[in-house]
Amino acid sequence: MRTKYLQRILVAVAISTLATVSIGGVSLAHAATNGTYRSACELYSYRPTISGSTITGVGGRHGCSNSVKWVEVSLWRDNWVKDTLLAKRSKGWVNTIQLSVQSSTGQAGSGAYVYTYTKSATGATKSSSNIQL
Repeated sequence: MRTKYLQRILVAVAISTLATVSIGGVSLAHAATNGTYRSACELYSYRPTISGSTITGVGGRHGCSNSVKWVEVSLWRDNWVKDTLLAKRSKGWVNTIQLSVQSSTGQAGSGAYVYTYTKSATGATKSSSNIQL
């Protein structure tokens, strides 16, 4: 009885492993035959920077071969409840893009926490860490 149970667990683990490898393994197998490695398609959001009285947030999408309807990068003030939009910028029908957005430190307020937020038409999102003004 115990042997059959262990066999079922091993079969389930093997199937899970094969499913995981087959999902991500196509690109890895392709890269191995080419001798090159291609990074995964992903969004990114860098922590905002401050220069004088200007806050700049940078984000985008890279490593992607397919186009999406839009990518949007925005700068937000973290209010702990409902955050405040400071600036946003979007671009349509892109596969790889980097966008920057800017706002004034006065608009955000002294001591405010600000972050960069990137989202795309696919529903993917990425937030940066906060910076305190």
